[in-house]
Amino acid sequence: MLKNMKYKIPVYNEKDKIQIGGFCAPSVRLSGDARRPAQAAFNDAKELGLDFLIPDHFQCDFGDAPEEALVYLNRAYDAGLKVYPYDTGLGCRTSAGHKLRAAAWDTTWAKRYVEHPAFAGLHFFDEPFGQEVEIVAAKQKKWREEFGGKDFLVNLNPGYAPGDLLGYVDKEKTIKADFRYYVENYIELAHPDILSFDHYAIYENGGLRHSYFAETALMGFAAKKGKYKSHFYILSTGHGPYRRIPTISELRWQIAVGMTFGLKSFTHYTAGAIYDGYDDIISPSLQRTELWYNIQTVNREVNMWSHIYKSFYYEGFLIIHGNHGRPNEMLDLIDKRDGYISQDQIDTLTHIDSSEDVIAGIFVDAAENKGIMLTNANNPNIRSQNPFDRKNAFVTLVFTDDYVVQVYEKGVASFIKTVNKKVTIGLESGEGKFLIIAKQ
Repeated sequence: MLKNMKYKIPVYNEKDKIQIGGFCAPSVRLSGDARRPAQAAFNDAKELGLDFLIPDHFQCDFGDAPEEALVYLNRAYDAGLKVYPYDTGLGCRTSAGHKLRAAAWDTTWAKRYVEHPAFAGLHFFDEPFGQEVEIVAAKQKKWREEFGGKDFLVNLNPGYAPGDLLGYVDKEKTIKADFRYYVENYIELAHPDILSFDHYAIYENGGLRHSYFAETALMGFAAKKGKYKSHFYILSTGHGPYRRIPTISELRWQIAVGMTFGLKSFTHYTAGAIYDGYDDIISPSLQRTELWYNIQTVNREVNMWSHIYKSFYYEGFLIIHGNHGRPNEMLDLIDKRDGYISQDQIDTLTHIDSSEDVIAGIFVDAAENKGIMLTNANNPNIRSQNPFDRKNAFVTLVFTDDYVVQVYEKGVASFIKTVNKKVTIGLESGEGKFLIIAKQ
């Protein structure tokens, strides 16, 4: 069908893929002693579809238990996994009571573990307070001076964190909270190796956090502007106030939202710990649960086409309001400073409309082929009682000419020929699809 058309299928580097991580992986239930997890637990994490592990401090900390941490790296390596270990000897704060110490910098073990073949980078800090950012940024600079080329991972708070966590002191000595200031201040001070954050949007009661799109857009565009590696967490298992397990549709949706705004790697939170009894990725009888297989499925879907995605450069986003006329606060909160592109700025398109609200990431590859990531912006929360939620969207794109559009859906490519320069793409609730409009 395609050989008589003036169309060239782009070829991309299959080795350059999105890296997928697991926080607290491997599974604590398979590990026995958390400090010396069994090899089977690492093998399980690899089968789950993970590329790297971000262990919690009680699992792998070169400051508190270096010999055990070294065993952790060895077993990860044997399973084909990379690791971002903790090292409280460098002065990071943890939930176990370690304090952030500006002067602490014991690199005795760092000089060894940075050369380990399983070492991915240092997980220095999770969710620093706004008033800690200056010290954390100084640590990043110190690490870069001594171990340049080895990543230093600091995961930032979401904007819904309490004010005293995001807070900064203004000229009147008043503590204020502002997510944009928090992120931009960290970037200015640290020039990070990786720009990372978490934002868990899916409420137990059926709702969503309205700031989810806005904060993800801010992070994606900040990474683009600074040319930083980017990373985000998705809520994959229950913990703390998130007292249920996400559905496979909700897992897909979180990944799609991050990718729509140009973020290039992600971690499942959590993927193995037992937090408040809601994390049942492995059952008490050590059996893989439905959640385990759902996480494996979405990881495989991403891996099937992520080399395509990684070959495109993020340019910005487009908001497509559904033709239903209903308001959507999540879309309204997105700040246009964070990469907004209007329809008339996309040279291959003349018009886009949709039956339901959609967010669209706009991308371009090295050969100037356009990529568009379409994600259904409708609430996919399985517990929502709103009759307007969980709706499928039908997006009509009108092009400047007739094209063959390459569509990636759940990792599988298909080709759609435009008719009268138009094509309609269906998006299930929670679904994202990537379109390539190749140059003719």
